[in-house]
Amino acid sequence: MKMMMAAALVVLTGCSKEVIEEQEVATRQAKTVGFSLDVDDATRGLAANGAEMTDLFIYDRIGGDDKRSEHITPDMTAWNAPSMLLDYGSHSLYFVASRGAGADEDDTYHTIAWTKPSDTFWATKAATVNDASSETVAVTLERVVTRLKISVTDEVPTGIAKVAIEPATWYYGLNYITGEPVEPKAEGFTITIPISYAGTTGQLVMSVFGFSSATEWTTDVMVTAYDANDEVLGQVALDDVPFKRNRTTEVSGRLFSGAAATFDITLNDEWLEPVQMEW
Repeated sequence: MKMMMAAALVVLTGCSKEVIEEQEVATRQAKTVGFSLDVDDATRGLAANGAEMTDLFIYDRIGGDDKRSEHITPDMTAWNAPSMLLDYGSHSLYFVASRGAGADEDDTYHTIAWTKPSDTFWATKAATVNDASSETVAVTLERVVTRLKISVTDEVPTGIAKVAIEPATWYYGLNYITGEPVEPKAEGFTITIPISYAGTTGQLVMSVFGFSSATEWTTDVMVTAYDANDEVLGQVALDDVPFKRNRTTEVSGRLFSGAAATFDITLNDEWLEPVQMEW
């Protein structure tokens, strides 16, 4: 009888050891990492040129595989102190801060497309997470859009209702892995003009944003003013207008006076180095 009890104790002890070992193997180590974010050439935080961003996207990848993502907005507590729980190991992190409207994420192709692009910044950051690693990672995001700024120099007629700005090709999205533009479309923007601009001279200024590569590229742009009945009040066709990431292309001239309405193009790098071109 005593021998049988001893054998039972050995079996029970063996089973207990196996369970403990399985639990130890399943334990996963992770750390909450906070992010201190700047946008390039701006004051501390997610603001540029006096305007705060409206969306922050953070993506975490390990070995080329998607792991986690966060979409943070200003009404969330995390906006002023963004963070992410990261497993121990080597990570590739991607950050997108934007003021664009109608963001649509596509995890299959790693893109974000906006119905109305606006000022947007992007960064990628490699990070190693372990017991000794810092709990705060500093990240500087850089602008990945271009801007078309149109200034009408002649008198705005009574009855104006809207202006259509139609580039032949415009980029509405961003690949958040590469930072390159995506979603090229042959469509533009329609801007409603308040009645208070009628009769003014040199006050009608309009801007539109689009995503761009760092290499200069060109596209044709049609600018058309309409009244409330969609009758054309003025129109100008611009050929080979140059664009580049982090640069404003300024177009100015007469839209309403005379059949041969003309605009001048200036490359104004208030965001980067100054370049000028007369057209």
